[in-house]
Amino acid sequence: LLCALVLGTACSKDGGNENDAPVILTNVFRGTEASLPGNRSIRTGVEPYYDPASGEMLFCCDDGENSFVLTLDADGTVVREQPLDGYRQPRNGVLTKECLYSVSTLYDDAFQEQTYHVVTYLLADGTYTVSDDVRSMFTQNGDDFLLKRIAVDGDGDFILASEREIVVTDSAFRKQFSAVVPEEISTLTASANGDVYVTVKSLSGKPVLRKIDRETGEPGALIQPPENIRVKEFLFGEGYDVFLSAEDGVYGWNFTEKEAVLLLDYAGSDLYANNVSTAKVVNADRMILFERDPETQEVLPVIRLRSADIDLSQEKILEIAYIYGEYDLSAAIVEFNQKNPGVRVKAMDYSQYNTDENPDGGRRKLINDILLGLCKPDLVTSYSPEDSLLSQIYANGLYADLYPLMEADGTVMRDDLLGCIPRTFETDEGKLWAIGHSVSVQTYMGTKAMLGDRTGWTLSEMLDFAESLPEGTDLMYGISQQILLKSLLGWDGFRLFVDMETNTCDFEREDFLHFLEFLRSLPETREEVVRDYEGLGEYDAELYLDGKVALGMTACGSIASWCSAKASFGMSDVVYIGYPTADGKTDGGMVEITPYVITSFCEYPDEAWDFIEFLLAPEEEDSDPMSDGFPVLKEKFVNLCEANYDSRFMYNNGRLSYVTPEAEALFPHPGVRIPFTEEDAQALFRWFDEDIGYPAAESVDREIEAIVNEEVSRYLAGANSAADCARIIQSRVSLWLAEHE
Repeated sequence: LLCALVLGTACSKDGGNENDAPVILTNVFRGTEASLPGNRSIRTGVEPYYDPASGEMLFCCDDGENSFVLTLDADGTVVREQPLDGYRQPRNGVLTKECLYSVSTLYDDAFQEQTYHVVTYLLADGTYTVSDDVRSMFTQNGDDFLLKRIAVDGDGDFILASEREIVVTDSAFRKQFSAVVPEEISTLTASANGDVYVTVKSLSGKPVLRKIDRETGEPGALIQPPENIRVKEFLFGEGYDVFLSAEDGVYGWNFTEKEAVLLLDYAGSDLYANNVSTAKVVNADRMILFERDPETQEVLPVIRLRSADIDLSQEKILEIAYIYGEYDLSAAIVEFNQKNPGVRVKAMDYSQYNTDENPDGGRRKLINDILLGLCKPDLVTSYSPEDSLLSQIYANGLYADLYPLMEADGTVMRDDLLGCIPRTFETDEGKLWAIGHSVSVQTYMGTKAMLGDRTGWTLSEMLDFAESLPEGTDLMYGISQQILLKSLLGWDGFRLFVDMETNTCDFEREDFLHFLEFLRSLPETREEVVRDYEGLGEYDAELYLDGKVALGMTACGSIASWCSAKASFGMSDVVYIGYPTADGKTDGGMVEITPYVITSFCEYPDEAWDFIEFLLAPEEEDSDPMSDGFPVLKEKFVNLCEANYDSRFMYNNGRLSYVTPEAEALFPHPGVRIPFTEEDAQALFRWFDEDIGYPAAESVDREIEAIVNEEVSRYLAGANSAADCARIIQSRVSLWLAEHE
């Protein structure tokens, strides 16, 4: 109880004295956008230069044919434009006060090999020189050599990076030393005092720093940033050892400190986080960003300066909590805030509590905080309908019914929703407890020639079908114990044996024993099977038309993916048969959707619904056949399809594009041509509106899935019989259900 009382003070909606203190928006930066002349585009691969004395900035840009160096004053006004006459367009490089240095690749006809050079352009007189081939300076310079990056330190020394090695030279390109790095180098930088750092990926896939010791020429130990920050890039400036450009803003960090300090908050500064990259950090109060306009896609340099904190006490604050946020969620929040004065959505990113040792820490903390009343967000979103965060909110009745909010607003009505939405999120009492703005489906498909008149199946029927296939025909591509435990049933397949509503299970059924025995009969690894396909990939139609594989898996979330699925089966009659279901008749397609919930304790439910409606019904119409996810509103779904009637696509080895001469030139052979027809649109609409979807509330908890997988793995290793394995699972899962009733 004492812990709850102490922790509760950290959340602004804790039910305590929230009116005693004003709501303040901090870490706000305001920007001055530069206006580029003509049709110039910024070369973001060239690091800009900032002159601390004058405040002037130098950027590299081009007009599609020629390159230029722009000089901007402290207010972002272009005061000089210098054409780089005769200079090849720099892909990556760095600007200093006097020069532009960039990496250039040439082809030596005599030796028939690539050569690598540094081009030095003198800004004063417009002349440039090209260095000798620098490849010989590297100790690892075989056929896979690639010169990737260049940096310049305060003394004018050059640091060059290949994929796993750096070379340091003086200003005349005389080699000083080289250092081989154990990991692949992604970026390279030098601090003002001459220290050299490379950015590499750790074993967890996160970017980390390595300092290169200039005394010994050896790479130092990995420098791990704080785990709660999703770092994209490391930059150097005044005031901190390093600045961390992250997904939610820019932090300052000293290597000896455990925590970093948030300096620039993207959301608080109304920045579209997905369209921002940090070009230069001058200090904690001045930064230069490359910002992409979400409508025109034009990238402009923007000078960002620290602004005064903003008092939000007169605004309605909506807090949205998440562990996983959609790629465009931050952009949606910014746009909604801009269009709705008096209301402000604030993000609460609980993924900051995930660590390598506890990757699910954020989810568990958010669940506990909500259940204990330590935190009361207005909205919650999660990865999928089956997420344990959502199941806990549902099980404890901590959701608002969306139908009354919908009807009171009147813009979107329940009849506007595709049928898969109420089938997934409607309670037995007729309440809508969650919704998402776009939907996809993952399913199995096959040819009518192989599957016959089947339109669905039970687990027993699927296994009988698999065991009846002739020699040389596999049920799935690469079928093996390694992939089948989860793939065969789908990510929520154990709902066939567990009833979360009644807290009961039955793993000693005949079909589960059959499933275990079928698993043990398979090869252990995927590689043992794939080598028999004679080089054919999972998306090659020959596999299915020649009878080598019966089922293919598809994730259908766009017109393009629908057409790709048809092409994978050589335009033959495709049957979307799905995962096994209890009755063998219900569609076994797995709905993929990012759900949003308005909580039962939401202070401003009408405004929260306005935000969800903003996601559901954006003003602009989407006509892109490659869009990820179909709209959940019927009219928008139909409009998307109609906009693509008679579009023709070309498909080759898993790649899809419009039929154009340029696209055809990229393919080694013609591939498959696929039209999208009105009949396709009708079949798609019928599938999403009438067939797919089952109650997300019935999803099996991930801890149960872990129990089953653990015991099945022991069984496959020969620990016991199928009957013993099923009995142990039944006992363990029954105990878990009793403890969590």
